[in-house]
Amino acid sequence: MQPLSSKKKADAEGDGNALKYGRVMVFRTEKPIANPVVVLKEEFDDWAVLFNPDTAEAVGINPVGVEIWKLLDGKHSLDEIVDEIKKSFSDVSESAIGEAKEFIGDLVEKGFVGYEFEEGT
Repeated sequence: MQPLSSKKKADAEGDGNALKYGRVMVFRTEKPIANPVVVLKEEFDDWAVLFNPDTAEAVGINPVGVEIWKLLDGKHSLDEIVDEIKKSFSDVSESAIGEAKEFIGDLVEKGFVGYEFEEGT
């Protein structure tokens, strides 16, 4: 898998899940990955701050958010992330997958998280 540079993304045509760049089709993986420039600063009581030096934006996250962040390695799907959260924390609500998707979606919008693209036919 190769990340698609922002210049290539700008030159590509598609809906965000599948892009055509020249003659090559690339497809978004379903495994979110943390932006490698974002810094995780763990604080007291297992809370943390995410800081994006490219945008100077910071986000405070709770212990569940910290665990989710640590699983954003491009190897875990959303379902796998939620399964890991359910194993790590007690009293995880049934709405956990929706909340995890919303949290990750917010991080994607802010540039903290993205998805890799891979070539396809």
